[in-house]
Amino acid sequence: ACPKSLRRLFETLILLKAILCFFILIYIHFSFGRNPVSCLEEYKDSWPREGILRVEIMRGPPESYSLAQSYDKERKLQLKHRQNDELSALFRFLEHYFYGAQQGQSTEARSKSNDLEILNEENSSNSTNSSNLQNATENSEEVLSQSESETEYPSLEEEIAELEHANNDFVWPEDEYIFEYSSEHGFLRLPPATREKLNITVKLVVLDPQKNTCFGDSFSQLILQNFLGYDDVLISSIKSLAEHEDNKGFLRNVVSSAHYHFVSRWTSSSSYLLAFLVMMAFTMSISTLSRYSQHQIFVFIMELLQRLEFNTAVTFQAAPLLTEILAFVGMEAIMSEFFENSSTAFYIILIVWVADQYDAICCRTAITKKYWLRFFYLYHLSFYAYHYRFNGQYSGLALVTMWLFTQHSMIYFFHHYELPVILQQVQFQNFIPR
Repeated sequence: ACPKSLRRLFETLILLKAILCFFILIYIHFSFGRNPVSCLEEYKDSWPREGILRVEIMRGPPESYSLAQSYDKERKLQLKHRQNDELSALFRFLEHYFYGAQQGQSTEARSKSNDLEILNEENSSNSTNSSNLQNATENSEEVLSQSESETEYPSLEEEIAELEHANNDFVWPEDEYIFEYSSEHGFLRLPPATREKLNITVKLVVLDPQKNTCFGDSFSQLILQNFLGYDDVLISSIKSLAEHEDNKGFLRNVVSSAHYHFVSRWTSSSSYLLAFLVMMAFTMSISTLSRYSQHQIFVFIMELLQRLEFNTAVTFQAAPLLTEILAFVGMEAIMSEFFENSSTAFYIILIVWVADQYDAICCRTAITKKYWLRFFYLYHLSFYAYHYRFNGQYSGLALVTMWLFTQHSMIYFFHHYELPVILQQVQFQNFIPR
């Protein structure tokens, strides 16, 4: 068995990490969360209501930095993330496997045509310039026809090298924080060439953390740069502009391609009750789906072993498993609407699943069964209440803090109440004469 001192050290380290994240959350909340972030206060009256506000963070930006260079940086970052995205590589493999190499290449060619077909799919009914729409659609069809006729495509490395070669005199910054805000969702989906063709105004605002005082003191900047990132600060700054508009508008993370919709939310003190009800509904639903899926997997494994034992044909009942997968996908979609972030919804599902496994496998003693779930629901409710009360500000840090405290409670109850019983049973079995 692991020495008792080592177990205590492990518990202490987890608890210290949880407390550290908790105090960082308190500091960041009181520094940025209580008062509106005023990074864009001077642009409150000048940003284009009928266009796009593009906000970018860059340390020491050059005076000649232009919108075209920002678009080039955007394309380079998207290529870089696409190159490192293993999930998209899996999707490309599945697409190639199911639809064939030729159609897979055609689809990849469509993605390299700067997404001009989006204009024809989503914004043709909303734009007033019908002639420009027709021209843009014709251009997109020409580009697609030319792309589909090609059989070889440049690699991602070649595209990045081409972008860097086109900007030899420009040093690419390492900051990867670019957001776009507009009152019209369709504007955010248009590529740069189409925006220019439709005369959509794009105002570029470059914020320097070293000069702008809205990023706090040196300690706050250290935390933002190395620990949290500037995403929440930028979202809060843009949200302060949206509060003065009737149409709250839409936000797009250029780097991750995530889209957000600003809405008015009731955030009084009584909203904690709603957070509790939502937490109970989500947690119980996830737990039920998780246990049902485990039952289906167990039944499938038992049937498989029996058929292999008797050398009979193996049949797979796909309907229950597919139903379970669709239920999880629908659950994540519903939770994404509440959290306004699909990643947070996924991690919540994962945390509830881990907690459900811990409760089913490790909770054997009466003390653990009685008290551990109380700690879990307390930490879980704290995250839901904070997220809903403060409109999702710094919910990533709050989620990490909640998980660390939950993890410490799991380890603590297992080491102090479950492990001694297990060791005692092992010793008792060793003393039984055989």
